[in-house]
Amino acid sequence: MKQAPSHTLRHIANRPSWAMVALMAGAGSLWGAEEAATESGGADVAPEGNGTSADGEELSADMEAAVAEAEGLGLEFITDHEDIVACAREEGALTAASSHDEEYELIASFEEQYPFIDVTLADFSGNEARERFVLEVEAGAVPPYDVLSVPANMRTDLLPLVKSYDVLGMAEAGILDIPIEMIDKQSRTVVASGSTAGVFAYNQNSFADMELPTTWEELLEPRFHSSTGFRMLSDTRSQNAVPLVAAWGLERTVEYYRDLGAQDPTWVADFSAHLVQMAQGESDAYPFTNLHSAHQQVTLYGDPLKYAFLEPIPIRLSEEHAVANFDIAENPCAGLLFVEWTGTPAGQEAWEIGGQRYQSSIFSEYEGGLADLVEDTGLETSIAGWDLMLEAEENQAAILEAAGLPSAER
Repeated sequence: MKQAPSHTLRHIANRPSWAMVALMAGAGSLWGAEEAATESGGADVAPEGNGTSADGEELSADMEAAVAEAEGLGLEFITDHEDIVACAREEGALTAASSHDEEYELIASFEEQYPFIDVTLADFSGNEARERFVLEVEAGAVPPYDVLSVPANMRTDLLPLVKSYDVLGMAEAGILDIPIEMIDKQSRTVVASGSTAGVFAYNQNSFADMELPTTWEELLEPRFHSSTGFRMLSDTRSQNAVPLVAAWGLERTVEYYRDLGAQDPTWVADFSAHLVQMAQGESDAYPFTNLHSAHQQVTLYGDPLKYAFLEPIPIRLSEEHAVANFDIAENPCAGLLFVEWTGTPAGQEAWEIGGQRYQSSIFSEYEGGLADLVEDTGLETSIAGWDLMLEAEENQAAILEAAGLPSAER
């Protein structure tokens, strides 16, 4: 039986960055230390490339198969978590592109677990930052990010840039501590460590003389038509309506949004800004609002701003991250630890820090997060997992077309 490959590293040509050496096709061993050092211009490699794992144990048949599968897909597979940590310790730094608001708390939490890694978070929030990054890549001026944010609407452009580690295979083998449901089974590299639920935000003064709806379909009743004077907002992106496809199917969801458009709502974008205006009495309700946005504004403003869960609760994946490929990442091992960490209870707790709570994964066992909150409602859910996430843009376009709106801009 062949030995477990050690975590041998080499320099990428013309770049001051480390990357994993690929397994030799069919040989099951890595280049020798001398060849790796030659390739990297004489640089040392760490740990030593002696053809064994850190503890010298041979690979099991299942692990051999997992390594071979990753190799066939052009992805790296590290067989020992201690090797990842050792490599990250040598790298000593990490730059992650993130859209998370509470960056200082996020850094502090990660560095508490890995104090030998100096973390920098680059702002990747909003489409402008993401599109600028893609243009920089096309121009050959690639920012040295170790971890990239891979939102659904930029997936096609960004996937080639995150072909690095077989995160799915390593999680299935127990090397990485990431819930399998968080991992994109198609790319095997992207991890969605957060979730977003859609809620019904409303001005409680507008419901002084009528009952709140309990289901999304109730919003199609005549009392919510603009002709009655009811001022309902509706989101031009429909992101939180798309998960209804999981419970209803696409045809019914499209029909629903067509009927919702017939209620003549005011079409807007930017949850937080319009929730503030609602608190000031400028509108009556805003369905399919991000839960974390609604919770933040309700906490800040209090009455009359409220939100409620309607059935089924639509939930989509969010906070998608992946290690950048080895032409981009200068610290891929540290990047891999960061991606893993986002799915652990410590990382999940970090998503819950600050004003915008309830962004942790619906698949997480973290106590006090989104999963617990949703479970406590006792309501049915409609969760768009990775299978529907991969169809999200197409489904979103169909829903917006039904409502008479153009496809959402990136």
